[in-house]
Amino acid sequence: GAFPFTDINQEAPFAIRTRRVKLPRMHKHQSIMLEKAARFNVADCGRRFGKTMAGEYLLCDSAIHQQPVAWCAPTYKMLLDVWREVVERMEPITTRKSEQDRRLELLGGGSIDFWSLDNPDSIRGKHYKLIICDEFAMVANGMDVWHNILRATLIDLQGGTWFMSTPRGRNAFHELYQLGLDDTITDWQSFHYTSYDNPYLDAGELDDLRHTMTEAAYRQEILAEFLEGEGT
Repeated sequence: GAFPFTDINQEAPFAIRTRRVKLPRMHKHQSIMLEKAARFNVADCGRRFGKTMAGEYLLCDSAIHQQPVAWCAPTYKMLLDVWREVVERMEPITTRKSEQDRRLELLGGGSIDFWSLDNPDSIRGKHYKLIICDEFAMVANGMDVWHNILRATLIDLQGGTWFMSTPRGRNAFHELYQLGLDDTITDWQSFHYTSYDNPYLDAGELDDLRHTMTEAAYRQEILAEFLEGEGT
């Protein structure tokens, strides 16, 4: 997308120029998922489907449109790759970057925070228009984190959330997924995609995994099925 901004250093005061931010390109099923989104969304996806890339697109797009947004991951280490990608992607419109706080401030007023959910209390007091929760099935006490910490940060701006993950048994992520299947709950939407739904993956490669993984692991990791117990 293109982001217009005011450059007071130009000869003509307040001249409008353009800085370009290159957002990830979505494949067919990612695009369908984003088009059908509700306020609260749960994406149950097989490995390498592209859920993290879709989340990165949503995060950057909302921040470009001058909104405060946040990316949440189960651990600090799991957010580092996305942090580095977003820093590089948003560099043309970044006005301030804090490596210590993992925060970007952008032209126009948008901002992006990165949080590790192994210490969710540090998020208290913030307010966001959008929160992306990556690999939420791996978050300990996920329902407590959602109800007691994250939900309140969306009140001020009536913000929304995406929970994106490969399943890990029937835990909090599974419970949230069920909300999106209930037609009587209009604010929630759930999506299910297998690894095969990524058109850029070799289907034969995925077929080969069936012979090297246990049946339970294949069903969970590739077919994104919610299995009994804690998963594999």
